[in-house]
Amino acid sequence: MRPPYRMRLSSCCALVGGVMVGVTSLSLAQTASMPDLQQRFLSLVDDFADKYKSAPNDMAKGALRAQRAKEICALLKKPFKVQGWRGTVAKLSSNNEGKGVLVVDLNKISAAQTWNNALSDLSHKTLITPGTQLHDAAMQLSRKQEVIFSGQFLPSDKDCIREGSLTQAGSMTDPDWIFRFSEIEPAIAREAQEQAQTQRLPVPPPKPSDGPAPASDVAPSTKSADRVSPPSGGASGPAVKTMDAIDFLVDGKEMVGKWVTVTGCSIQVAANLVTCQVPVGFFWVDKDSLSKEDLRQSMRQCSPTSPCPADITGVVDTWADGLTLRQGKIAWKQ
Repeated sequence: MRPPYRMRLSSCCALVGGVMVGVTSLSLAQTASMPDLQQRFLSLVDDFADKYKSAPNDMAKGALRAQRAKEICALLKKPFKVQGWRGTVAKLSSNNEGKGVLVVDLNKISAAQTWNNALSDLSHKTLITPGTQLHDAAMQLSRKQEVIFSGQFLPSDKDCIREGSLTQAGSMTDPDWIFRFSEIEPAIAREAQEQAQTQRLPVPPPKPSDGPAPASDVAPSTKSADRVSPPSGGASGPAVKTMDAIDFLVDGKEMVGKWVTVTGCSIQVAANLVTCQVPVGFFWVDKDSLSKEDLRQSMRQCSPTSPCPADITGVVDTWADGLTLRQGKIAWKQ
C-alpha cells in the first residue's frame, strides 16, 4: 500500500530559458541535466520495474528483486554517497517531534526520501533536525520545485540500498529509496551561480560614432549606489514601456537596454537570488542594483512559499541564458 503523500511526475512541462515548454517524459527534473550516475541508476530501476510487471509468476518476480539488488550495489558502491543529483520536491512536512520530512521525486517511479516517523528512523537518522543548515535550506523550498541535492543512501541486505515500500510490488515498481540528505538547494540557484562564474552579459554600449545615447539605451550599473532614474516621457510618449510578465518572457530579449515596467510579478527570494515568478516561468531581478529598500523587503517578506505580488521597473538585460532587470524599482501590491 502506498503512503498517501506520494506525488508522482507525469508528462508535463519544463523551464527553458525561463519559459515553460512541453516535454513527454520527466517533468522539471530533466534527464539531460542529471548526473551520469543518476541517469544510469534510474534506467536500471526502470528496466527492472518493466521486467517485474511482465514476469510470468511470483518466483520469477522474487528472483528479479535479488538481481536488481546485485546490480545496484555494483553501480553505486558503498558507502552509497551521491552528489549533485536532481529531483522535484514532492513533500515537505515534519513528524511529531518537529523534525523535517522530505520527499524528492527522481522520476516517474523513484523517490529519495527521509523516513516520516522517529521509530523507523531510530538508527538511520534521516529526519532533518530543526536549526541545522540543511533544515533552514529545506524550509525555503516548495512542492514541485526542481532541486539539486547530495547525501547518502542507506545499506540494505534485501535491496542493496534501503527501500521503504510495504510490499515487493511496491519496491519493484514504485520504490521509495530511504535517503539521508546532506545538502539541498533550488536547481535555479545552482545553475545561475555556475553560469555567472563564466558568463555575465552586459548591455552592449552605444557605438562611438553614434554619439551620446538616449537614457533608455544606456547600460545600467550593477551597483546600487550608482542607480539612475527611469527616463521621463516626452512629446513622443512614455519612455518606459509597460507589459505583463508573460509578454516580457516572450519578447524581453528584443528589449535589451530598454527601460520597462513588468506587471503581474510574484517576487521570491531563494538562495540569495531575487526572481519574478509567474506560473509559466521566471526572470531574475539583479539584487546588486535593486534599491536597498526593495531588497530588504524582498529578503524579509518574499519566499517561494510566501511570494509578494508586485510590478517592477528596470532595464532589460540577459544573464545566465535568461532575462534580468537591472536598476530595479519594485511597486508592491497589497
